Parts: sequence; C-alpha cells; structure tokens
Amino acid sequence: MGSGLALVLPTGDASQNRGLGAVVANPFVGGALPLTDALFLFPQVAYFHSLDPTFAGLDVRQGTLSVGLTWVSSSAFWVAPLVEYARDFEENEGAVNYEVI
Repeated sequence: MGSGLALVLPTGDASQNRGLGAVVANPFVGGALPLTDALFLFPQVAYFHSLDPTFAGLDVRQGTLSVGLTWVSSSAFWVAPLVEYARDFEENEGAVNYEVI
C-alpha cells in the first residue's frame, strides 16, 4: 500500500482547451494486493480539489474509488480491467466508469 500527492499545474492555454487554468491537488491512497502468482488487485481512493477556480469559473471537488484487477500471463501478456466510482461534490452527482487496459 502507498499514498501520494499529485499536483495538476496550469501549464496549458485554458482558452484553447489545453488545461484547466487552475492548480488541482490530488491526494491518493492505493496499493497492489497479490491474489495469486498471476492475479493482482489494485484498490485506490483519491480526491481532486482545485486551489482556485478553473478557467470556466468552476471549482473541482471530486472523489474517486477505483478497483483494478490485473492478470499477467507467463509470456508477460497482461490485461487490466478497472472499475471506478467518481463523486462530484460540487454537482452532487456520481458516475461509474469502466476501462480495460
């Protein structure tokens, strides 16, 4: 298990949709749990919080809970489906996202 803090910095031109125009802090906690020699579980909890309003005048306040499952074959081929629940605290809405890498 581990934790960290990522920062999204306003380095792009927000007027051309190349950034938010705000600093966003992203603390997170997660880890890798081996289930077998070839199967791993990756849970993560994260929060996104803008330190100033975005280019559109909005505040970012979003929490996520994600769980990934990675299978690695003996030939190093791997597949990793991910399910994530995201909660927007500004809009008071939630959404479920799916991804396979």
